[in-house]
This record gives sequence, structure tokens and C-alpha cells, in this order.
Amino acid sequence: MLTDLATVKAWLGITDTTYDTQLTALIAGVDDQVKRYCNRNFETGTVVAKFNLQNNNEIVLDETPVTAVLYAGAGTQGAITISKAGANASAFFKTAKVGVSTLHLVSGMTDTQVAVNVTDTMDDLVANIVLEGWTAAVVSGYGEWPAHSLIDQETGDSESGQDITLFASLRPVVLKRTDTEGVYRFSLQDDGWGDWCEGGYYSGSMIVVYTGGYATVPAGLSLLVNQICCNAWRNFASNAAMKSEKVGDYAYTKFDSAETASSIGPFMTALDLWRRA
Repeated sequence: MLTDLATVKAWLGITDTTYDTQLTALIAGVDDQVKRYCNRNFETGTVVAKFNLQNNNEIVLDETPVTAVLYAGAGTQGAITISKAGANASAFFKTAKVGVSTLHLVSGMTDTQVAVNVTDTMDDLVANIVLEGWTAAVVSGYGEWPAHSLIDQETGDSESGQDITLFASLRPVVLKRTDTEGVYRFSLQDDGWGDWCEGGYYSGSMIVVYTGGYATVPAGLSLLVNQICCNAWRNFASNAAMKSEKVGDYAYTKFDSAETASSIGPFMTALDLWRRA
């Protein structure tokens, strides 16, 4: 979280616990809105970044500062085969940018969900798939590669016992920092697929697992988030209830309830300083 209950209460001058539940919900909502608008999580953690590149030689890692790149791979190669006896089967994998992703195993109209942690290897994932009553095997040589090298995919239905292939980005990539924080130029290692040099353009899937973000929320961002929380607390009810007002020759128009539901509205220009495109 980019701020906390005690800090916001201090800013508002609230000393009792009467509104703690409402304030906690408001803080969580502001935290979510700021992160969505800025396209960043901000707090330090391990992040999975997936790209579908079209003639690029640069990528942007949003969670800055980047402290370590744990994995970088490109391409679309078969990595794991799975099957299920007794019914038509399919699988679906969608990456969570931060936290635990989920591999969905569908058989006989039943959706079995397998958690995929950022530290899991292909071997770990296969073992968890087998525990759910499926058959699974890793392509030779890739057992210790990260499970999050799997691309986001949805397979078609297969017959009972027929192999389904899960694809991953397994071709090694070399990343080089540029002068702009979070922006990397890349080259694909010459592994028999072709000779790529830095500056060469690439089209296709790329996956990067890295650690990044702030161990301590920067003072400027913390100040801004607390301002948003206080503004939302003080003004939301009146803004949402009043569309316009006229006093003599002066007319005032306020946001309607749908617009004020986004509490970051008046602060977007300031948030643009923290935003990642």
C-alpha cells in the first residue's frame, strides 16, 4: 500500500476509530486507482513482464528501479505436454503481473486451478499438474527453467489421453540498460537460430522476470497519495450529490457521481510524473 490508515487519519486530524472501516476502504480504493493509472505497482517485488513485440529492439520494465533481471527469454517453443484420460481436455494460462498466476486445467466441464508461483520451475509445475490427476512431462533440458516462461495461452480441446502442448519463451535474451531507467535494449543469443546483434529488430513473444520497485515509497508520491485520500474523504459526498449550482450571475458545475468515483481525477497531471506508458 502507498499509504496507511494512521497516516491518513493524522492528515485529516481524526483521532478516534469511528470511521476506520470507511477510511480503510477509501485508502485501498485510492491505492488501486493510482496503480492502475500509473501502470505500476511501485512496491518492491518480483514481476513478470510479457511482451508481444513487432520489429522492436527495446523493451520497458515498468517497476523501477530494477534491481535484478532473473530471466529473459523469447520465442514460442513447446515446453510441457499434458493430457487427461476419460474426457475432452484443454488448458488456459494467464500471467499475474505480480503474485501468483493460475494454470486452468479443464476436463469434463470441470475447471481445476493450479497455482503458479514466481519461484516455481517447470518441474515444480509438472509435479503440481500430476497431483491433480493429469499426465504431464517437461521437454528435456527445461526442467529447471522458470514456470513463468510459459506464454499466456488457451489451448483447443483435445480427445481423451491426447497430448496438449504448453508453449514458452525459451530462447535466451541479453538485456542492456539504456540511459533511461527501465528501458532496455536487447539481443538474442546466437544459439543456432541465427546471428542477432544488439540493435537487431525482433518480432514475437518475450518474457522477462525481474525484481523492481521501491523499498520505501518516495516522499513525493506518498505526499500525493495522502492528498488524494484526504480530498476524496472531504469532498466525495458533496461532489457526487451536486451536478451544478447557480448563485446570481455565477454558475458552478461539479463532476457527477460517475466522474467523482475516480478520486484521482483532479490529480492526474501530478500523477503523470510517476506514470509508465
